[in-house]
Formats: sequence, C-alpha cells, structure tokens
Amino acid sequence: MGIVIHQAAEAIGSFLITHGLPNEKKEIYVYGAECFINLVLCDSLLFLWAFVCRCVPEFLLWLISFTALRNHIGGFHAKTHWQCITFSVCIGIISVSLRWVWTVHIFLTVIILCICLIAVIQIAPVLHPNHSLSFDRRDRERAISIVVLVIELIVIAALYHWQLSWCGATVSGVIGAMVLAVIGYYVNMK
Repeated sequence: MGIVIHQAAEAIGSFLITHGLPNEKKEIYVYGAECFINLVLCDSLLFLWAFVCRCVPEFLLWLISFTALRNHIGGFHAKTHWQCITFSVCIGIISVSLRWVWTVHIFLTVIILCICLIAVIQIAPVLHPNHSLSFDRRDRERAISIVVLVIELIVIAALYHWQLSWCGATVSGVIGAMVLAVIGYYVNMK
C-alpha cells in the first residue's frame, strides 16, 4: 500500500510542477500529497465505520476534537503509511466506541482532563525529529494547544448537559490526541 500511496503522491508532485510550481520543492509536494492521501483514506474508512454503526455525529465530534488538538500538540507518528492508516483507524474506532465510559465515570473523566491540561502545558508541542520549530513557533503552538484544549473543555461541559454521547465522543478525541502526544514525547526523547 505504501508504494501505491507514494506513486500517487509522486504523480501529484509532478502534476504540480508541470503546472508552474518550483521543481526544487517537489519533495515537499510529494510529502504533502502522501499526508493528504493518508488522511483521506483514514477518514473515509472511519466515516464508513461510523455510518454502519450509526454514530456519524459522534465520529465527527471525535474527529474535530482529536484533529484540532493533534494539529498543534503533535505526537507520535508511524513509520510507514500502512502503520499510520492502521493506527489511525484503530484509534478512531476504539475512541468513538469507548465514548460512553467518559460519561459514566465523571469524576475519573474530570481528573483525566485536568491531567491532559497539565500535560499540554508541560510538553506541547511534541516535536518530531524531522520537523523542527523555532522557539517562537514552539511558544505559539503551545499557546494554541492550550487555547484549543480550553475551548474543547468548555464544549465538553456544555455537551455534558445537552447530549451525553456527543460529550463522550469529544472527550475521547481529547484523550486520543493526548495519548499520542505523550507517546510521541517519550519516543522522540530517545
């Protein structure tokens, strides 16, 4: 599967260059196309699963809360396309499936979310060895991560009083992003 994704990304990169983009940045275009293809594959598989399981709203709330935090906090990245797709789909299915846990055990959920906030303050952003950031950009990503998480916590509190299933899915998104951030933090320390 990785070869097919890379070949498709190479074709996209070549297309972009033939339509006027600089040739020197072809590697960046190919990487971006690979990321986009992975994203579309993962999200399509997860959406299909959510449709079959009749939990599309919960999936969409999980996806929004997970992605909003993950984009700024960073974290673990798989080494291959196949691993990325497999891990992403498994995390999505497990997270959305366990959404009820967070609404049954409220005290535990509040403690875990407080730990998530402390972790964001301490470790955000989790840097990938191949993607360095300037000190200013790190500070900005940390600030954005904190703001995103605080907004998500407010949304979670509101959803708790309105729609428990949606609340649980949003909590699962936060926790899923945080688990990958913590794993990435320790993996990247080596």
